[in-house]
Order: sequence, then C-alpha cells, then structure tokens
Amino acid sequence: MTNSTEITFATGETSLDGRRIRLRFDVGVDQKPVELELATTNISQIVNLLLALSIQASPQFPEKDLPFEQLTPLPVRAVSIGEAENGVGLLVLEVGATR
Repeated sequence: MTNSTEITFATGETSLDGRRIRLRFDVGVDQKPVELELATTNISQIVNLLLALSIQASPQFPEKDLPFEQLTPLPVRAVSIGEAENGVGLLVLEVGATR
C-alpha cells in the first residue's frame, strides 16, 4: 500500500429514515476529510471485512491465506470494542435482537 494516511478523527451520522450511515474521516490538517455513505444493509459486510483484515494484519496470526470469500457474514447491528475499568478487554456484538 502506498500513500496511506492515519485517521485523526472519525465521526458519523444516520439518515433520518435509518437506511444510510454517513462516515467522515479526518486524515490530516492539510487534507480534505474523507466521507463515505453506506446503506445500513451493508454494515455487517464492512464490519466483517475490517475484522478479517485486522486478523490478517496481526503479527500474532501466522495464517495469511484465509478463505474470507467463503465466510458467511453475521447480521451485525452494532460492535463496540473497549476496556473495562479493571483493564479487561471487551468486545460487544449486537446480532439481530440478541446481545
């Protein structure tokens, strides 16, 4: 990859009808923000792709040739990654109507 830029700030909003999500990425002082608008029906595919690519990019994960095209995306409605007050890492997924 060439010309990659670090995201300095990210924001987003949903359309009034809830069918679209607009993301805005600030990528530097001298550059215009990058905006991306997605249908909410595409969110689970984007989340699955980002998680798969982050696994592939991890130095602790030696397998680089995973069959990502064969994976069935989950109907993810929300993902939250963070840390509890005691320092334990948390990954919260909302799939359909289940948490």
